[in-house]
Amino acid sequence: QTPSMRRALNRQEIRNGLFIAALYVAAQKWGLAMLGPFLIDYGFSLASLGLLNGAGSMIVGFAGALLGGMLVRLYGSRRVLLLSIIAQSLLLCAFALLALHRETAHWIVMTLAITSSSGVMSIGFVALYACFMGWSDPRQAGVDFTLFQCMDGIVSMAGGIGAGTIAERFGYQTSFLIAAGISALVAPILTLLLKRSD
Repeated sequence: QTPSMRRALNRQEIRNGLFIAALYVAAQKWGLAMLGPFLIDYGFSLASLGLLNGAGSMIVGFAGALLGGMLVRLYGSRRVLLLSIIAQSLLLCAFALLALHRETAHWIVMTLAITSSSGVMSIGFVALYACFMGWSDPRQAGVDFTLFQCMDGIVSMAGGIGAGTIAERFGYQTSFLIAAGISALVAPILTLLLKRSD
């Protein structure tokens, strides 16, 4: 068959997968959109932020990806997805508290930031991408997987704009709490959708 977007969108698995991807990205990424600006305002230097992005992605992110792969093999993608959402929701609540109480030691804040942005994120997205591969038709896997990736990008950009607007008007704590609430709401919805997609 000739790969095409129409053929992809005609499949129920792809439509469900796109909705699941949108919900999951909203739960994982929207709260972290303002993490960098929050750390700068908290008192971290640009060099520290570079360390977060560099070392976090290289070391913690790589370790998280390996751990995510192991957890997916042991427990399945669905459980790992839900576990990562719950963990991210708790970390977002912690950031909301940190936004109100700025006296917390910097090493604690940095540890939470690296755990959230690199560790939990990597574990969750290994599980999500495993789902993407399972839902993709091998005859046009490139088209199907690209659609999932595009949904990831669109939702991420929309969340970044929304998080920035909320943080500017109401403060970081409100932005993090709203993101934590979205994560908590997404978890049961995602559970139902993943059961249907099995």
